Amino acid sequence: LVHEDDRQRLRTYVQAVVATRSPSYRVEYRLAVDGDVWLEGRGRVRFDDRGEVAGMTGSVVDISARKLAEREAAQ
Repeated sequence: LVHEDDRQRLRTYVQAVVATRSPSYRVEYRLAVDGDVWLEGRGRVRFDDRGEVAGMTGSVVDISARKLAEREAAQ
């Protein structure tokens, strides 16, 4: 459901989190349904003894109002 323009950036970001074994993540992206629906995902990544991802927990929050306000302030 990720907007086409954000898919590669999101994929690259998640790959970097895993490759660097980052214990947390925070990323913003749009929904494909409507480019004006913005989400922010935040969470933690758990790695096993081999360094493989054992799980990810977190939350997703609608940040559309904030993104709209930022866009209006920039005009």
